[in-house]
Amino acid sequence: MMLIILFILMFIIIFGTMIRASLIGAPWVPTFGKTVLEQIKLAGIKPGEIVYDLGCGDGRWLFTAARLTPGKKFIGYEISVLPYLLAKVRQLFSSDRSRLEFRFKNYFQEDLSRADVVYCFGLPEVIGRLEPKLAAELKAGARLVSYVFRLPHKQPAEVFRFKARSQASYLYRY
Repeated sequence: MMLIILFILMFIIIFGTMIRASLIGAPWVPTFGKTVLEQIKLAGIKPGEIVYDLGCGDGRWLFTAARLTPGKKFIGYEISVLPYLLAKVRQLFSSDRSRLEFRFKNYFQEDLSRADVVYCFGLPEVIGRLEPKLAAELKAGARLVSYVFRLPHKQPAEVFRFKARSQASYLYRY
C-alpha cells in the first residue's frame, strides 16, 4: 500500500509540475539538431558572456551552446521536475559542467540583468508577458533568441528559418 501511495505522489509531482510549466511558460518541447546549431550561431555568444535559457527543459540547448561557444556561464531555468532532473543528471557527465547551472525556479521571479544572451521558447501569451520584463532588465547589447513566437511590440533584428517551411527563430537586440 505504501508503494502505491509513493507512486501516486511521484506521479502527481512529476506530471503536476509539467502541467504547471505548460500553463506558466510552455510545454516541454525539445528543440533538435540543426535548428539548435543555427540558433546558437544566431545568438553570437562571445567569450565571457552569460547565457540564460528560460524554460530550459532537459538543457539540450545549453549543453550544445556550452560545448560550441566560449561563453562564461550557461544558466537554465525550469519549473518542471522531470526535465529539470534530467538536466541536472546530464550536467554531472558533461565536460562543461562547471560552466552550466540549472535552477528550479520561475524565471518571471528572477533578475535577468546579468544575461548577455537569452534563449526562450514560450507561447504567445507568455512572450507577451515576458517582453516588458526583458525591456526593463536586459542590459544594452544583450540579445534574445526566441524560437517560434515573436515579441508583440519589438521588431527582430534577424529572422532565421532552417528550411523555408520550418519554424522561425527571432533575434532581438537590446
